[in-house]
Amino acid sequence: MGAAAAAQTNEKGASLMRMLLIWSVLMGASWLGGSAHAVTPDSESAPPVTTVVLLRHAEKQAVGKDPELTDAGQARAASIASRYCQTGVRLVVATEYRRTQATAEPCAKLAGQPVQVLAINQDLNAYADALKQKILAEAAGGKVLVIGHSNTVPAIIQAWTGQAVTPISDTEYDRWFELQIATDGQVRLQESRYDATDSTP
Repeated sequence: MGAAAAAQTNEKGASLMRMLLIWSVLMGASWLGGSAHAVTPDSESAPPVTTVVLLRHAEKQAVGKDPELTDAGQARAASIASRYCQTGVRLVVATEYRRTQATAEPCAKLAGQPVQVLAINQDLNAYADALKQKILAEAAGGKVLVIGHSNTVPAIIQAWTGQAVTPISDTEYDRWFELQIATDGQVRLQESRYDATDSTP
């Protein structure tokens, strides 16, 4: 009987040791998992980038000092809205002229935003600075559409990036300039062309 009791005691001790070992392993794994989760970078916490699409107004009529858009220009304005303004647009800016405001209007309606007029009543460098300050104050981290002119668009881009772009000719309406403004103020430029008949975002 003494030997049997000793064997039973040893078995209970071994069982207890196994349970303690399993518990230690589980707690260690839980601690490691918690530590790994704590230091894993969260991509959603990355600083937001402000996206600005800067375009010349769409095709204009050939008469008058402040002409309206042609039918082709109206189609282009609708295409811009479909391509860019489905989601996330916080600010739509145009100059004081009807052709820029008419180009911006479809985007503004789709985005549920007003067309905000920023008149060119100062030199272009000052205008570019005022525009950038407005964008960062009202739409930081979001999307912005700015409609300008063949002379103002390149000037604004150069003022913001220091890069000179090829001049926009009077017959060009399909130049697409996209600026990414980081929180540290750095601006990255992407340039392409777009088809007014293609409304694919």
